[in-house]
Amino acid sequence: MKRRKIHYDPHTDFYTLMGIPPQSNAEAIQQAYRKRAKELHPDLNPDRVEWATAQFQLLNEAYAVLSDPDTRREYNNLRWLHGPQPTPPPRSSARPRSSSNGTNWWDEP
Repeated sequence: MKRRKIHYDPHTDFYTLMGIPPQSNAEAIQQAYRKRAKELHPDLNPDRVEWATAQFQLLNEAYAVLSDPDTRREYNNLRWLHGPQPTPPPRSSARPRSSSNGTNWWDEP
């Protein structure tokens, strides 16, 4: 039997996609898969078939990985190695200030 190549992409975390916490048991994974499959199935999303097809394929991959104890363990290890992804700092709309005489402090001798 060919072994599945496991990867981790923080932008498509399998637990987040399935809407379950990482501590979920096998039954919770199966229930979440069935629920999400009904929501994402392309036949039930005729207005956005391409998006639904891509999401459904990703959901199937997530279920295949998380429903098998060995591949789930490997996925969890990769997920742990990547750690939480930092959120970028908010962008400021403020412009650098100059002094009251119109010069910048870094331009002064």
